[in-house]
Amino acid sequence: PTIARAQGQRLCMRYDLQQVGSSRELIYATPKPTTPPQEATILACISYPTDTVKMANRTRECIGQPGNNGRKGSDGTPEPLPGTLNEADTVASRLRAVGTNVTVWIGYEPLEEDIKMIGRSGPSPEFMLFTTHGFAWDTLPIAFKGRFPRNNPMYSSGLQLAGSEDTWVKGQAAPGFQDGILTAREVSLLDLSGTRLVILSACQSGLGNAESSEGVYGLQRAFKIAGVDQVLVTLWEIPDSPETVEFIGQFCQRWLTTGDARAALKDTQRAFAEKKGNVQVWAAWTLI
Repeated sequence: PTIARAQGQRLCMRYDLQQVGSSRELIYATPKPTTPPQEATILACISYPTDTVKMANRTRECIGQPGNNGRKGSDGTPEPLPGTLNEADTVASRLRAVGTNVTVWIGYEPLEEDIKMIGRSGPSPEFMLFTTHGFAWDTLPIAFKGRFPRNNPMYSSGLQLAGSEDTWVKGQAAPGFQDGILTAREVSLLDLSGTRLVILSACQSGLGNAESSEGVYGLQRAFKIAGVDQVLVTLWEIPDSPETVEFIGQFCQRWLTTGDARAALKDTQRAFAEKKGNVQVWAAWTLI
């Protein structure tokens, strides 16, 4: 959508560009529900330092000062993302305004073992928002790279969860806890068949390896395998900034109004392009 024509107009202003995971989606398109989701789960302002006491108590705390950190995993200590709390509040308020029951996990609540319980005792929430650090092979620290096969994107892409710092930096999980790194493979084993939309508000959450005739393997494919209808992902690093919060807030408002995620993304991107918003923010997103 960012490509400009000779006249300087962005392609998204003239064409309706859509991405599908398979050509069969063009034939077997299912009617889009117009009713708001009944249940929603949001993960935000995750605490990455490995503190076993706080992890055991699922302590709710938001670490750090709002800044402009990217949401990409690095080979150093994971930076806090306090700006994601504003994103969670914005989306939660829009959901609650239409009657959705919203659960917001912050701080040390989003442990990997708890995420893996979603969908086991009942239907998964119809809407999920992950605001955290995402990673692909090129952003993995050396201590972590040795754990998984190099050329398997189902292992080398994923999301960082609460208490994951020791695993990320030292390659060793805290005793009694899972490692806090939710890989694409682990996502693919979840039962998210009740989920209509997942937003992966993390850097490079749409990247992976392209396999001949099989499409792209990575986080986006993992959530589809888990049963999610649609996944909103990013193609590059996005900032932890007010503009990212505004973009996701506007997208969610349009989606809740129409039930059409593709139209909501198109209209939100066009609105940001018209006001000459930060291209790094509004053009990063694609819906699978």
